[in-house]
Amino acid sequence: MKYRQFLLYIVLVTAFFVAACTDHSEPPLSIESSKADGITLNKSALRPMGIDTLFINQGDTVSVIISSVLPSSPDYTYSSGNEQAVRVIAGTGKYLMNVIAVGDSGTVTQLSIYDAANEVEKNVPVKVTRYWADPLFYNDMGRFNTSNYYQSLSKLTWTEARELCEEAGGHLVTISSEEENEFINERRSSKADDVWIGVTLLYGNENFRYWITGEPIDFRRSVSTSAGIFHEVYYYMNSAGLWDNWHEDLKYWVLELE
Repeated sequence: MKYRQFLLYIVLVTAFFVAACTDHSEPPLSIESSKADGITLNKSALRPMGIDTLFINQGDTVSVIISSVLPSSPDYTYSSGNEQAVRVIAGTGKYLMNVIAVGDSGTVTQLSIYDAANEVEKNVPVKVTRYWADPLFYNDMGRFNTSNYYQSLSKLTWTEARELCEEAGGHLVTISSEEENEFINERRSSKADDVWIGVTLLYGNENFRYWITGEPIDFRRSVSTSAGIFHEVYYYMNSAGLWDNWHEDLKYWVLELE
C-alpha cells in the first residue's frame, strides 16, 4: 500500500511541474500588428500612446497629428471607412489631416492610414457623438438649456484655453443670464477658485461689448471693464461668481458645447 501511495505522489508532483512549466501566455502579435502600433494619433504628455478611438462631435472637425517610430520616413495616405459618416481632408502645419463628422450622432466607422514607405496600415475606430469632451482633460458639469459645460482638469493661459476649446468643437463659456452664471459657479470644482470665461478686451472689444463668439454682452457680473496697468485683458469667474480681468496667468477654464 505504501508503495502505491509513493507512486501516486510521484505522478502528482510530475504533473504539477509539467503544468507550471507550460507556457500559457497569449500568442505573440503578428508583425503587421506590431508595425501598426508604431503609428500613433494625437499623442500627448497625458496620452503618450495616442488615442485608440477618435470621438468627434456631430458637425465638428477634429485635427489629427500622426507620429511614427517606424524606420523609414513615412509616406501616408488616408481614407474614411464611410464617407457618409466622416470625411477626411488634408491638414496644414503640424496637423496631417482633418476629420469632419458629416453623419448623425451614433454613427461608427473607421479611419484608415496607410504608410507606403513602411508598408503598414493602421485602422482607428471613429465614433460620431454629441457634447463629448475628453474625460482625460475635462470634468462634466452638466447641461443648462441647450449647452453642455465642462471644467478643465488642468490650468492654462486664457489664449491656450481658448484654442483647446475650439479644437474640442466648442468655445470658452459665454454667459447670458444670472441663472446660467449661478449654474456654472455652483457646478465647478471646489478647487477651481478662478476659471477663464469667453471674453477679452482685445480684438476690438475695448469697450467690453461682445463675447468671443460675437454674442453681445447683455448680462454682466464684471468687477472691472478696463485693462489696468498690467494689461489685464482676459476675464475669469472668481469664487464668488463675479467676473474679473487679469493678464495671461494659469487658471482652470470652462468649455461650452452647444
